[in-house]
Amino acid sequence: MREFLTSEEGIEVTNNVSTVLDWEIALLVALFKAALVIILRAVFLIDEDQAVTKDDYASIDIIKEALEFAKKSLLVNAQNIDTYLLVSEAYLKMGYETECLNYFEDARKNGLNSVKLTLANAVSLKHFSHFEKAKEKFLEVMLIEPNNLIAMYNLAQCELYMQNEDQGKNLLLHVIELNPKHTEALYNLGIYEFKHSNYDEAINYFQKVLSISLKAIDNIYFDLGNCYAAKKDFGEAIKYYNKNIEYYPDSVQAYINLSTIYLEQDNFTDAQRKIRAAYKLAPEDVLVNFTYGIIYFESKLYKDAKEKFEYVITKEPSEKGALLALLDCYINMNEPQKALDKLDKLQD
Repeated sequence: MREFLTSEEGIEVTNNVSTVLDWEIALLVALFKAALVIILRAVFLIDEDQAVTKDDYASIDIIKEALEFAKKSLLVNAQNIDTYLLVSEAYLKMGYETECLNYFEDARKNGLNSVKLTLANAVSLKHFSHFEKAKEKFLEVMLIEPNNLIAMYNLAQCELYMQNEDQGKNLLLHVIELNPKHTEALYNLGIYEFKHSNYDEAINYFQKVLSISLKAIDNIYFDLGNCYAAKKDFGEAIKYYNKNIEYYPDSVQAYINLSTIYLEQDNFTDAQRKIRAAYKLAPEDVLVNFTYGIIYFESKLYKDAKEKFEYVITKEPSEKGALLALLDCYINMNEPQKALDKLDKLQD
């Protein structure tokens, strides 16, 4: 984005304008700066990876106020690419798909075309899951700038989302050829290898990310824990799940995975300790309650296990795993009729 005048410079310019054109430029700068300042105040209060909550509406109101400034600046000069980018970014942050994408159409109708605009359009299309259209735009950028890393990395993600895994992987490899410290590309290669059960390769990529930055990727310790758990290297898995909890104390899934490992090791005490921590964070979570039930069952606490499985079934009546487990509970509690009743329900 271009540099803008400081407030002092802006005063100096407006004090010396003498033509209508000069006044229009000064007004454009003033309006655009006002919109930029207001939007930056608000946009970064909204987490782009989460759905908008009621706590975000104050920020959204601020953005809407800023959009009015930006729209006025376009009335003064409809050729300002940066203003289109600012407005579309604000709409993207608010999750307003139609408004966001329409501004790119408006820019094109006004004869504007640049790599920066096409790239932003592609990123917006990808954000709203229009992967095929986004792919076309990223390819347009790369025809002009073949080594544009932003376009190349995002194109790789589009290919992966569309299940074109070989193309996605090859693009990610090309990204790290151009920039060996591209942590997002390295991380996504790790995820690719994990999904294909190449756990050592995945670990190698994740460790490369950590060698570059300990905080570049959220939950990377969790992913390392998953790799080692898949390899049955439970000592390392426990280490990395606990490391993940150290950074992210609310990581329910890390607690669940730890409890599952301890259960596999017949360490019922630690299994219960970890699942209790998960339950404290998410008492209504189905997987937490199901895992809690399994731990109770393996600990021969059948009544407690029964209550957990019954809770799961109330939340997800078609969950056959919970029905089977509940059947086992009744059998072990010497309640054969209830077991038969549950069996009939399972067969239905």
